[in-house]
Amino acid sequence: MNFNLFKNRNFLLYSLGQGISNLGSTMTFYALSLYVLEHTKSSSMFAFILSAKYIPQIFLYPFSGVIVDKIERKKLLIFFDGFRGLFLLLLLFMIYVNGEISLLMIYSIVFTYAIADTFYNPATNSIIPFLFDEKDYIATNSFTSWVQNLSLLVGPILGTAIYSNSGILFVLICDAISFLLVMTFTIFLRFNKISNHIKKSIYLLQDFKQGVNLVFKNKDLLFATLGICSSRFFINPIYTIGLPLIIINLFKAPVYALSITQSFIIVGTLVSPVIVILLTRRFTDAISLKVSRMGKIIPFTILLAAGFNDFSKYLNIHIILLVIYFSVICFLATMFNSSGFVFLNSYFQRRVPNEYLGRFASVRFMFYSVAELLGINFFGLLYGKVEIFYPLLMVLVGAIIEAILLSYVSKQEVINMST
Repeated sequence: MNFNLFKNRNFLLYSLGQGISNLGSTMTFYALSLYVLEHTKSSSMFAFILSAKYIPQIFLYPFSGVIVDKIERKKLLIFFDGFRGLFLLLLLFMIYVNGEISLLMIYSIVFTYAIADTFYNPATNSIIPFLFDEKDYIATNSFTSWVQNLSLLVGPILGTAIYSNSGILFVLICDAISFLLVMTFTIFLRFNKISNHIKKSIYLLQDFKQGVNLVFKNKDLLFATLGICSSRFFINPIYTIGLPLIIINLFKAPVYALSITQSFIIVGTLVSPVIVILLTRRFTDAISLKVSRMGKIIPFTILLAAGFNDFSKYLNIHIILLVIYFSVICFLATMFNSSGFVFLNSYFQRRVPNEYLGRFASVRFMFYSVAELLGINFFGLLYGKVEIFYPLLMVLVGAIIEAILLSYVSKQEVINMST
């Protein structure tokens, strides 16, 4: 990693801004979830909050990338950070006047964040080529990923602490301040090139079609998108619904066993920058991507053992071994997954023309959202209908499919480098 980047103003402002933004949003989302559970005692209400963000994103992602590519990205980021900050301040005033926060207000926060993220995510995902040299893509993506993952670890802890001691209002105040702070960081970013090719007219369907064609007419980009969709459909549900059902319902383990296991998901992502550094010292980016995706197969092969009766019975009577077993799996899976994404994002930033980065990101995010939403519902039904071996086998199959598809991307990267 190029440590001279820490002297780069853009690097510090961008990385810290992403971390603070994620910290505020995660903190608020977690505190709102606690508030709903505490005041409604309804698991369905809680589930709605978890899934509500996908609804506007699926419908808006086809067009958000077009907007990102046609409007200066810096102004777009400033607008949405400022908009969310002012929205929360207005909502705080309404809560002060009404004396309480209603479920309608909570849902408005969730939907407003989801709509804003539909534009904000493609913009932040495609802004790196306008801030840094190509040789710094890996280091920037790696450190930014580390900061974001650290905020995901601290966010729920901080959200719970602030909510428990000061209430939901103070959580919202902190989040509003975080948005306004990130907006200030963005104002001082220096772009090293024109951030987009602005046109006076925007043809949503035509421009969106260009983004879709970019994916489907380039085999490497198509395989990369399908590979991540495979991960979102087959693998991501193991974290959201699989682990709770397996550890608590199947093995009858206490809740703290699940909490410890889930904490290693974050630990794995925090360690991933070290893996990135080690891989880049020994291999090219293309080989590093392949190694990280092949490595992801290992923990899910180990996970399959939980589907065999003899081993599951052994785990059932040894709680410490159960916690160690699932914690190691979560650690290895997220470590390889997070490090692989660093190389994959850097590949996209080099491979896709700058004027299409926003559209390409929004098309990918749309497919990812659909795949994850379908996966959550499919595996939610599957876990309760069949023996646990079969869902775990499908998770492994998903990891193998992803590795095969992304191996083609690695091969194409080698070809691109040689030419």
